[in-house]
Amino acid sequence: MRSKTRIKTTIDPLLDDNDVLVCDDSEMGEMLNTFFASVFTQKCQDNLPSAKKMFHGSNSEKIHSFVISPDMIRAKLIKLKMNKAPGVDKNVNRVGR
Repeated sequence: MRSKTRIKTTIDPLLDDNDVLVCDDSEMGEMLNTFFASVFTQKCQDNLPSAKKMFHGSNSEKIHSFVISPDMIRAKLIKLKMNKAPGVDKNVNRVGR
């Protein structure tokens, strides 16, 4: 029954830059590839905005050093509940040993 209810989605024909309908799968793939490549390109990093100052205390209040040991990390990982759903980062709570 389930195999009969599944809907296979396809990509509808696309319009190219000249408003011509493209139906060929390879041409549509090239069009989509060109579009995504134009969106996800490496940007010039010369003019990045400066970081906003978040700490407004004095130098004596800053944390100058801290230690994170493997035992501290292991203790936190052991406390993870394995039956919880992943968060917005899509990471599951399973750790290989």
